[in-house]
Amino acid sequence: MNLEEALPPDDRFTIVQNEMDWLRLPFWESIFSLSNGLIGMRGSFEEPMPGTRSRPMTFMAGLYDTLPAALPELPALPDWLTTRIVLGGSAFDLRLGQVKQFTRWLDMKCGLLRREVIWQDPRGRTTRLSFLRFASLADCSLSVLSVRVAPLDWSGQLELEADLTMPPVPAGRGRESSRSHFELAKSQSRADGTCWLATRTRQTRRPLVVAGAYEARTAGESIPGRAFILDVEPGQSCRLDRYMTFLADAPDAEPPTKKARHVAAAAWREGFDAQLDRHVAACQEMWNRIDVEIDGPAEDQRAIRFNLFQLATLCPRPGDFASIGPRGLTGTRYLGHIFWDAEIYMLPFFSLTNPQGARTLLTYRYRTLEGARRKAKANGYRGAQYAWESADTGDETCPRWLPDPQTGNPIRIWCGDLQDHITADVPYAIDQYLKATGDEAFLWDYAAEIFFETARFWASRVSRNDAGRADILDTMGPDEFHIHVHNDAYTNYLARWNLLAAADLYDNSAFPKAARQALIARLALTPDEPGTWREVAANLTLPHDEKTGLVNQSAGFTDRADVSPDILRMPRRVPIIDVIGPELTVEAQVLKQAEVVILQYLLENYFDKRSREVNFDYYEPRTSHDSSLSVSAHALAAARLGRIEQACDYLHRALYLDLDDLVGTTADGLHTANTGGVWLSLVFGFAGLSIEGDRPTATPRLPAAWRRLRFTLTHHGQRYTIDCTCDGARIERAP
Repeated sequence: MNLEEALPPDDRFTIVQNEMDWLRLPFWESIFSLSNGLIGMRGSFEEPMPGTRSRPMTFMAGLYDTLPAALPELPALPDWLTTRIVLGGSAFDLRLGQVKQFTRWLDMKCGLLRREVIWQDPRGRTTRLSFLRFASLADCSLSVLSVRVAPLDWSGQLELEADLTMPPVPAGRGRESSRSHFELAKSQSRADGTCWLATRTRQTRRPLVVAGAYEARTAGESIPGRAFILDVEPGQSCRLDRYMTFLADAPDAEPPTKKARHVAAAAWREGFDAQLDRHVAACQEMWNRIDVEIDGPAEDQRAIRFNLFQLATLCPRPGDFASIGPRGLTGTRYLGHIFWDAEIYMLPFFSLTNPQGARTLLTYRYRTLEGARRKAKANGYRGAQYAWESADTGDETCPRWLPDPQTGNPIRIWCGDLQDHITADVPYAIDQYLKATGDEAFLWDYAAEIFFETARFWASRVSRNDAGRADILDTMGPDEFHIHVHNDAYTNYLARWNLLAAADLYDNSAFPKAARQALIARLALTPDEPGTWREVAANLTLPHDEKTGLVNQSAGFTDRADVSPDILRMPRRVPIIDVIGPELTVEAQVLKQAEVVILQYLLENYFDKRSREVNFDYYEPRTSHDSSLSVSAHALAAARLGRIEQACDYLHRALYLDLDDLVGTTADGLHTANTGGVWLSLVFGFAGLSIEGDRPTATPRLPAAWRRLRFTLTHHGQRYTIDCTCDGARIERAP
């Protein structure tokens, strides 16, 4: 493939912007984000846009740093995209002159971001400009940008200059800083068209090198360099190509300057077409694994693929120390921290489409286990208590205070203190990964230690009531509106599952004897502990009314006052707390997101269908969906209950949550957990997938507008194609 062939493809794989949208520049930058698992870049324009709403940023997965008196975050990397273009003395700037034609599109099939512009400068001269970029899926350290300029009705000088400069510090959660995350950079440019910039993060001491190789092409001639002044005629096309490499290393290591320069120079020598071909081939291979095809509305197919593309391209490389945050590598919100949604909403997708990627995500949790141990010890518990928000150490990075967005007054944030359920979410996700892959090496080498240490935490976390039952007091579930609650249903059920799973693993006769003995010795695990885990699990309070089937979300929840359903269902783009007030929000029966509903999906075998129906009917009308995780969870649950019309409504909201900016925050980055929830809704919801047995099964329940739902997955190393219609599912082994 060459630059001319990279035209808009099948519209079911393409997101298109056909006109300038000055008021929503950050929104489009999020939508047009690109990533390859190591590097992520927002879809900002290549030309400088000072003073606008634009937020041009590039990030590296797992590269954290901390400013003084602040929290760890993913800092923006050096700016490598900015291109200064001067056309016959007039700087290219879409805010000036006239935009005669504008098209920008994300070609998801090939993993390309493209823009075509015909611009008339203030002096009336017209120029065609074309831009193409990609974050290489064939070599994740490499990103490529090509800029093509062709005067249409003028001759004169064309000036092109490619920047490579240090970034400003991005705004974080309600704070600004003039301090840079990086030390003063060393840089060098050479006559052969290569340059490099080497720096180091200030607090984490990690070296970072950004190296580039640049060349201009005009009239069949190749000219190396970053800055050019060229004489051009009408119809003459000139290109500026750049090949950029981003490499980091361990704390206090020497900067990998030589390697970065070599990769960039090698890419330049191979040429643009060769890099494009390799990237597109890797992208095609990705689609062979992840695509979910529907025989239905083209706009729905396009939205499905948008969510899958943005999620799949965020997966870290094997061996990398990284996971995926709520906004991925598309924005600064949540500072790149890792939450529970990485395991509950995103990991299932990778377990069945990219098992090695799923293993990498779970290895992140093993490598942060020491931080979880530190948190448990600091809080007076045993074992490991996973951080609600974590970065590169596993220590708690959730802020304790944040400013009120309206008054500026500090608000106490309790999530890091009370949301203990993440400690069970991690081993639960590992169990689902093992069911999908059969990866016994991971089970014995990594998972067992996590299971035992988290079970130890839960055994020490409970309190005994007068009846001898085990309670989990002063906690918070996924709902998040209700804090300091007792016996939260989601937390207690997952804790029980965790305790029993750890005890079963301890007793598993397949556990290699030498590995088992070594782990027991290293953890100083006593023979009576698994029995204690079983006893705590047997006596743990589970707020389930056997007669009605209703699960009380937490102690006393169903005794709270109800908010008018008309208020909860009215169209709005503001949080419910801004409608009914903070006091009523925390006192009434109103949920931020699915809690019992998602619990009964995760532990579906614990509940009969009647109970799942009763709880869906009870909690769905009381849910505000103020979390982006909520609508996909309800789509999934409704589909598994056979309530297809209701499931379709929720799926539509999940599909277009970012594309239509339904919650008004897409400008801050894409909602990556929702993208995982979309896949869960399609595959485990409408297709009715089950992986409980030796091979996958499916019980499809398709929307009326779909005639077919087809996807591929990998189960225990074997690929399967699952083709669903209203008549059932055909499951075949794929080559």
